[in-house]
Amino acid sequence: MQEALFQPTENFEYSFLREVPAHTMTRQHYHDGYEIYLHLNGARAICFNSCQYAMQRGTLYVVEPFVLHGTVSEPCLYSRDLVNFRRPMLEGFLDDAEITRLFASFKSCIMQLDETQLEAVQAHLRAIEGYWARKNRHEHWCAKLAYMEVYRLADTICRLRAESSSALTLSAPVVVDEQGIYRVLTYIEQHYAEEIPIAQMLDCACMSQPTFYRAFKRVTGDSFASYLSRYRLLKAHILIAETALSLSDIALKTGFSSAVTLSRAFREEFGMAPARFRKPAHASR
Repeated sequence: MQEALFQPTENFEYSFLREVPAHTMTRQHYHDGYEIYLHLNGARAICFNSCQYAMQRGTLYVVEPFVLHGTVSEPCLYSRDLVNFRRPMLEGFLDDAEITRLFASFKSCIMQLDETQLEAVQAHLRAIEGYWARKNRHEHWCAKLAYMEVYRLADTICRLRAESSSALTLSAPVVVDEQGIYRVLTYIEQHYAEEIPIAQMLDCACMSQPTFYRAFKRVTGDSFASYLSRYRLLKAHILIAETALSLSDIALKTGFSSAVTLSRAFREEFGMAPARFRKPAHASR
């Protein structure tokens, strides 16, 4: 079964896996919250929109809301730590200005940590796990302590980015022989609101049509038409949630032929009308 395109984030979630069998996501997805991933061992790669990077021990990535991403695994055991959270989690102990200041620096990135930096990040993760275990033992005040530790973790990541340029290293793409597909993904990222003829993408990838379709499916988990539609839905989701634009205007800005076409695609992918994603602040405008 394929992963859902949109995977909502609870206020706070964490998952620490140790020596588990390889898992490759069938296709990329996005959240409405932030994701922090720390890789500890095993052969995996992270895909951000139109790029794919190899991970090793100490690779840490941050994914902002509404950014397509997914992981690919080699057939071996791996270990990783994962934290997902949304902005409202911080509102119990930070004011708006403090939260805004944090997220101004907390951007999508990939970092390669040295052992000292890795230990600093893992200390926060161990504290989060400990506080949440106490919360589950009915020490309910420990939930807020876990949230505060997530804030401290995010602050540490921002500090590492600011203090050490060597901590920000992007690995080379792991699938060199499919760079043509990544050129196509970059083109989609930049031109999704326009008509994108398949013939133009074959030229971009320097592939025949059968080779292109097979390679595109292998890299993304989707057909070309499905991936393009899903990427446009992601961009439409952002505009529906964050603006008061009409569906007709949003369709025009995201490559759909009409509001009807956009609504139909939304119902097919998410099982509900676009209006369900409209935030209350924009719903009555």
